[in-house]
Amino acid sequence: MSGLYSISHAPGTKNISIATLDEFMQYVAGQSGDGALTTRDAYKIPWIFRASDIRARAASRMPYKILRAGEDITEDWVSANASFMDEVSRLLYLTESALCMMGAAYWLKDTNAFGLNASYRYVLGVKPKLDKEKGLVGFTRNIGRGDQPIEDWEKRLVYWWWPSPYVELGPAPDFPASVALGDAGLLKYLTEFATAYFKRGGFPITLLPVEGNPQPQEIEKLEKWWKAMMRGVKKAFDSVVVRASIKPFTLGTSVRDTAAPALELRARENVGVAFGVPQTVLMSNAANFATSQNDYLLLYTETVIPQCETVIQGPLNRMVFEPLGVTFVFNPRRLEIMQRYELEKAQAISILVGRPILTVNEGRDMLELPPLVDQPAEPAKPDPVVTPPVDADAEPTDDTQAKRIVLDLERWQRKSINALERGKSAAVVFASDAIPAPEHARIAAVLLGCKTVDDVRAAFAGKAVATDYAPLIDALRDAAAAARGLRGVN
Repeated sequence: MSGLYSISHAPGTKNISIATLDEFMQYVAGQSGDGALTTRDAYKIPWIFRASDIRARAASRMPYKILRAGEDITEDWVSANASFMDEVSRLLYLTESALCMMGAAYWLKDTNAFGLNASYRYVLGVKPKLDKEKGLVGFTRNIGRGDQPIEDWEKRLVYWWWPSPYVELGPAPDFPASVALGDAGLLKYLTEFATAYFKRGGFPITLLPVEGNPQPQEIEKLEKWWKAMMRGVKKAFDSVVVRASIKPFTLGTSVRDTAAPALELRARENVGVAFGVPQTVLMSNAANFATSQNDYLLLYTETVIPQCETVIQGPLNRMVFEPLGVTFVFNPRRLEIMQRYELEKAQAISILVGRPILTVNEGRDMLELPPLVDQPAEPAKPDPVVTPPVDADAEPTDDTQAKRIVLDLERWQRKSINALERGKSAAVVFASDAIPAPEHARIAAVLLGCKTVDDVRAAFAGKAVATDYAPLIDALRDAAAAARGLRGVN
């Protein structure tokens, strides 16, 4: 079948005349992509960039302390090295981002001619030199003149590699960005399809079969008109007259037909899973404050804190801080989200054992406030206070607030039951700004002893739960002792 066939393809518009439909289809197939998607390409995709940025910012802002011979000298040391620590925070952002996007990160140490005034800079183009017998024997860096060896790399190069069970030594083949690459490509091509569609003036890929045997000048006239119209919506109302029968034939679908919200949502979810970032954090669309706080807690406890403590901290100390005679220790307990979590646990335990488990100074230490003098070592035991459960059937004084309380209690109960069915403790973390604090503390304390689904339902109904408290009390005593000794603990 011969005739005129026209196709438009991002980033510009291209019109071609070809002899056969087979050749045309080969052309269309050849325009379907510009090669394999790389992690560098993926970094330009909003969801990948956002996930990497969240992790990098969290790592760079992680609280820390500086120890010398076990003594905390953070305040004095940071005051004397403020600019250096500011630069370390910036480098930590780049390090975590590079680990997520490339699976490796490198700093290079610079000094003056006397080996003093050390500073560090983030570098790219570094490759390890591995020997089957000797292991790691060096590094090279490509700075435009080919791979050049890094001199004195044992003292000058700080390096991190994403851990992998498939690699004994060297950078990992799999890391968050590489794992999410397929879903990143889907998001990229969905966006590019819509962009190209509107760039063509709202036209899908179209064939223009011309019947009969028109004169060459008629074909040329039609081609010029179609090319002009394909340039965009401003040309959409141009017209042309030809002495031939034309029956446009559309290939593919329109943007509306191609839109796949469920597919796009699944791709975004997979990106979040690969990077270890909850969806509500990635999209900032938590249904309520409690959900937001729970997901931020999950982000830190399951992703950021393990990454900082098990991957980043070791090389940072070995190559940067230990030569200075100090030890750098990430201190996540100073995070506000972690302090809130610890306070909720302490409140639940204090309700269960009948007395506070923290002294005033221990509480002030958690808030980074100086201790008060002449404070008793143990808090006085208060009179027990019994708080009746919230009666969801009672006539509320504020209908809206009562509904919020009932809804939060139902969500909390479902979450506790789900955790129990998965073999975990029913005492799940649940933040709520609707449930009264005394009732929240009562339920949290009772959940610690729940072993069955009926126990959980009884806890929320305000009924007593039959529990063997012997092992629990032992654990609470240990927890109380640990809480009293929080200050000074690494």
